[in-house]
Amino acid sequence: MHTLPTELLLEIFQWATDCYYPHPCSYSYYSPFQALEDRANPNLKIKRSLSMVCRQWRHLTAQFLYKDVWIGHGAEGLKQALKTARSDGGTYADCVERAILPFSSTATDPSNTLTNRASIDIIEACSHLRILVRSQHPTTGGVRFDFEAQTVSFPSLERLEWWHHNEAERSGGVNSLSTVLSSAPNLTYLFIGGLAGRQIARIGVHSVSLPKLTTLRLRVIDGYILHRIVNSWSLPALSHMVIDAPGWSPVRLPLLWQAFGSQLRTVEFGKHVRFLLDDTVSLCVQNCPALEALNFFLFFTTCPKFVEPHSCLRRVGLHAADNSIQTDSGTAWTSLDTHFDVLLGDYLPFLRHIVLHGDWSDAVSDPRFESILQHAQTVGRCIIYPNESSVSHYSN
Repeated sequence: MHTLPTELLLEIFQWATDCYYPHPCSYSYYSPFQALEDRANPNLKIKRSLSMVCRQWRHLTAQFLYKDVWIGHGAEGLKQALKTARSDGGTYADCVERAILPFSSTATDPSNTLTNRASIDIIEACSHLRILVRSQHPTTGGVRFDFEAQTVSFPSLERLEWWHHNEAERSGGVNSLSTVLSSAPNLTYLFIGGLAGRQIARIGVHSVSLPKLTTLRLRVIDGYILHRIVNSWSLPALSHMVIDAPGWSPVRLPLLWQAFGSQLRTVEFGKHVRFLLDDTVSLCVQNCPALEALNFFLFFTTCPKFVEPHSCLRRVGLHAADNSIQTDSGTAWTSLDTHFDVLLGDYLPFLRHIVLHGDWSDAVSDPRFESILQHAQTVGRCIIYPNESSVSHYSN
């Protein structure tokens, strides 16, 4: 192995250790049915093993060893490790691209002063930080947010995954979503989850401007936050929207289409049974005239009932994740057949590709699927099977 070119070794190490974002586009651009991870890379043991083979490998793997960090218990030790100088200049903090920062690490009660200080120092030292995750893991008992939290600048941040914490939000600074957003001018991907209840102090008090944001992903947010996004946020580059779970009344969802529908090119609905109760798909398509791609979980989404043709939609992505509610195979097949009947009908005249995501082996092997293929061929539409060559990343 020592005779392999350095570039090839680095490529091998990259694919062996980077399990979350192996493709550069995944940092900041929309990708269909992308899973969220709010834990450290489980391949850390592999990274450590590679770094201990020899001095050369340790040097080569350093950038991978510190690429993904979790800032929690032991933050002071991590801080010291990241301050270590590299042989090629700079410190190991320059290697960090993704950081998971639990709210317990930035609690502002006196008992957490050392961890808080170390956590802030780490974030400030990571000059190439591209992804920040404020994790959803519950904080341990006794954690308090009594004082103002320090504000941190995020000039290199491209992706923010924010699980809301009501108590932390009140302390402002790095614990406040609106403050962090105002400090991240280059943000292109924003996920907000877990916003519930009306005990929200600071978020949305100030207007938010994100000129480079192309993807907004929402999961179980309340009507108040939805109102702030629609009325107080400036998102001129927004073109992709993902609704993971509708935590609001269906009458509020159209507010998003009214505010951003004209600029959306891609919409995705998540894996949630709530989408079986209302026809969210047709309402979305009707109010997004420039929509080019639509993705949803087939067995978690009610079949749309279009009332007029759409002149732009060219691609539909269907995920075949099982729905435990539909235990009867006949019910599942009826749902599948009905969806394809609509998608291959007259209301989507410019639809060209239906991309199948997930495990479609059972459906594809069913003799009844042949009639769907024949129907698609007749109307000039291509059904792309899993693992076939296809475009899986949509640029902005």
